[in-house]
Amino acid sequence: MVLFENKLGGKIAVMTYRIGPGTIELPHLICYQKQTLLRNILNWMDPRALPVYVEDPSCFYVQYFDDGSTVFTGLCNISYDVAEEAVLVFSDPDLDVERGVYLKEDGTLQPLTDIIEKVDAQKWKIRKQFTIFHYTALQIPKKG
Repeated sequence: MVLFENKLGGKIAVMTYRIGPGTIELPHLICYQKQTLLRNILNWMDPRALPVYVEDPSCFYVQYFDDGSTVFTGLCNISYDVAEEAVLVFSDPDLDVERGVYLKEDGTLQPLTDIIEKVDAQKWKIRKQFTIFHYTALQIPKKG
């Protein structure tokens, strides 16, 4: 893998992996270590390239849908270990995380502030039990 930044700030990342439909080598590409490597490269190239990701623990899949006024995010723990918390990074400054809601196990929407706390401008810590393959749905409005 080669990373390069020219004098004008243009950035290039070259990988020796083929990524596309029918790629046979994908299991080696999507291991936790390669996910972290790719996430760091994408953040280096453009900090807004990944609108949301789980920084810790690294064993989460994230779904992201943006309809222009609201963001819908799904989190799924793919580890066999139970996670008691997760640190999320939101790169979109227009999100109003404190007004967000989450889908509780009983099917009701609850304020996200019941389970989340701000770490810094982009990072939020969710304190809840994430068991294997248990889906957690978040709905976060945009400011304005």
